[in-house]
Amino acid sequence: MFSMSASINGRSIHLENIADELERAIVQDLCTQLADRIADIADPETGEAPRLLIQGTSLSDLDIKVEGAPAVIEQVQMRLA
Repeated sequence: MFSMSASINGRSIHLENIADELERAIVQDLCTQLADRIADIADPETGEAPRLLIQGTSLSDLDIKVEGAPAVIEQVQMRLA
């Protein structure tokens, strides 16, 4: 007899849940990448940074919004385009 195990991002997962675990890892990585790409953006007048609001736990229900001054939102849109 043999046994199999798997891990994603260093976390053990059950093979019967591998699709859910992969999707969770993809969502987490996407959120991290988005935050990293806009981390250095700030309003030129106030220094205010954009607020990245992410809700949802799967790709099908993910809702991503950016809040901030109009100049900040414009910079975010240009960066992510």
